Parts: sequence; C-alpha cells; structure tokens
Amino acid sequence: MAIQGLTRQNLRQAVGRNIMGSDFIVSVTTAAGGNAESIIDTLLIGGADRYNGWWVYVPGASTNFGQLSRVYDTTIDTPVAGDRHLDVRPAFTTTVPSAMPYELWHPDFNPVFCNSAINDAINATAGRFYTRIDSLALHGDGFTSTFALPSTFDMVDRVFFRTSMDRLEVHPCDAAWDESVDSDFTVTADTEHKKRGNASVKFVVAGTVSNGDIVTDDISSADYSAKTHIELWVYVTTVVAAADLALLLDNTAACASPVETITFPAVAARTWTHVRLALANPELDTAIISIGLEYNANAGANTIWLDDIQAVNEPASVYSPLHHNLWNIDRAQQDLVLTNAGRDTLGSSLLKISGGSNPAQLTLDATVSTVDEDYVIAYATAVMLNGGSNATAADPEGKRTLADRWQD
Repeated sequence: MAIQGLTRQNLRQAVGRNIMGSDFIVSVTTAAGGNAESIIDTLLIGGADRYNGWWVYVPGASTNFGQLSRVYDTTIDTPVAGDRHLDVRPAFTTTVPSAMPYELWHPDFNPVFCNSAINDAINATAGRFYTRIDSLALHGDGFTSTFALPSTFDMVDRVFFRTSMDRLEVHPCDAAWDESVDSDFTVTADTEHKKRGNASVKFVVAGTVSNGDIVTDDISSADYSAKTHIELWVYVTTVVAAADLALLLDNTAACASPVETITFPAVAARTWTHVRLALANPELDTAIISIGLEYNANAGANTIWLDDIQAVNEPASVYSPLHHNLWNIDRAQQDLVLTNAGRDTLGSSLLKISGGSNPAQLTLDATVSTVDEDYVIAYATAVMLNGGSNATAADPEGKRTLADRWQD
C-alpha cells in the first residue's frame, strides 16, 4: 500500500493524463477575461475552434473553484501575441481573473464524473480497507461489561488496557470542597454515589448560577509539570455540552488566577463518564495549591459529581492486549462487550481500542486520500475510459481495451 498524501486534485489530474495523454491541459489564465465567460491564455495552441465542446474545470480553492463550464468558441490567432481565448457557457459566477487555474478536458470525459469515479474507487474498498485509528475514550470500572464504541469505528481488531502509568493524585474527592464556594453551589461528600474510594464530591447547582461561578478546594502543593493529562470521573443529572464545565488549577489560593482552565468534553446525563483533559500549560504547573470547578458556558441548574482526580503522564503508560477470547463486538448496537473474565481482567483501567474507519470520500480538491493512490487512479481511469469509449469506424472498440488494462 502506498499512501503519499495525494489530494483529489492530484488524483483527478493523474487520471486526466492517463486517458488523454498530452491533450490533457492544466494551465492558468494569463490575463483577466473581463467577464465571466472568457478564458485568456496565451499558451494555448491549435487553430480556431480547436477546443469547441471541451470541458473547462476550475480546480483548487481559487476564484470559481469547483465550477464546470464548456467551450462554445475557440479563438487562437497567430502570432503568439494575437488573441488566444476560450468562450465558455454557462458563465462562471465571478469574472475570470488573471492567474486562475483551469483544466481542459476532452468532450468525452467530464471532470465532475472523474471526481465521482475517484469516490467510487474509495467506496469499493469499504469492508476491505480501513483508515487505522486508536481511541482512549473508554475506561473500565470492574463492573461494566458493555461499552458504546466511538462512532468513528467501523472495525475493531484489537483491545488493550492500561497496566501501569505515571500518575499523581490531585484530589481523592472523599471530602466536600470548601476553600471557596459560590452561593449558587451546595457542596457535600457523597458516600453512596461514588466511583472510587470512600466518597465523591457532589455539587448541587441552583438555576441562578452564572457563567464564571466556581467552587474551589485547597490541596497540598504539587508539581504536575511532567504530566500531560488530568483524568477524573464525572456524573451529571443534566447533559452538558463540550466546554460547559471547566477544571481549574492554580498556584494561588481559591484559583484567583488559574494557570490551567481546561474545559470538559460533552458529558451524557446519568452515567459515570471517565474524562481525560489535556494540560495546556504543564510547564507552569509546578506549585499547584488550588483546584476548582467552573461553569464556563450555558450555566444552569444541575447536579454534578466528581471523583478520583489524577494527573497522568500518558507517554509513560503501558498497555497490554486484552485476549480476543475476553471480548467481542455487538455489531447491531456498535458496542464492545466483555465477558465476565474480561471485565475482571480489565478492572478499573483505561482501554485502548484499536481498529479503523471506512475511508472518507473526497469532497474538495484539497482533501487527501487515505486509500492507496495507485489503486484509486487505476480504478478511476478505467471508469472514465469505459464511460468515454465511443466507438468509431477507425476504432470500433473505442477505449475499452485500454480500460480493461487499467481495470486489471
């Protein structure tokens, strides 16, 4: 497999060269057209009407990009200094400028169809080729056996679990936070609803809460500069969107001037969610003495529990494979399902899910193929040759023989 990072534009132009050879033209206008129907290019060669009926396609992200038109008149005077331009219809949406790139395609080969053929090639790999992805979005707890897979996965072939890590406890959440408590929060230790240890911290938030309101707690001075993430468990009674909540870390009391303000991802309602927050400024986290929870956006009534807050150096983590006999995939529900032995083996550990997603279609010229480009080019070339293989007296088979070779 050869993945070279070629874009849709690169692939389409490669197909154009395969099917048209030296007749395929990729050029730029050498002067402004003065209207939306004239392409001026002093490098054009050939006689009058040479390109009548040919397709004009604007690639890339320039003026009129992605637009398709057709030549209805070709004016190529001699000498070179003479008038050399193409009149096209329909008109482009914007007056044709100087230096606008364009592609010129034979009437048998519509470049928009070529874009579709490229995506047809990618679609044909579904179920046989995947873009490799890994996810650390799931965390075991020793009790849960079924986990909803991230929507990005179309295939899972390996499951790992974290067997060791470099970590420091930030807060065990076994006692109520009481350093600084906004009047819209009621904070207690909850010994019944918890994830680890003796309790969790429960925040009952009134509907009068405002963005920026915080609760803080003092902690023993700690250095997190060698860590990469804060990990914790969170439970909410009302769903919160990404960036609604933020965790604060500060080297001054009551988080008066936080050195870290790390927003939470979206959190579903009424389920314990393990959250990993990347430290934004670890080099500044050398003497942290205060931790806080802030309503950062969309403030509203809610009840929030936090538990087991840890600072982790993720690159130092060690993951071991979870034997394939201990898990399976429920394809209908898109769930990872552990056996009882698998659940016991995992315990309270971070999972690493390894698999892949079906390759994405290329919707813009700048989008990059994740499928072997040689395969995509060959497939799309064959499709285009078959579609433009009009038979003639001189060539009764058209281009079908050449198409077959590219198909092979």
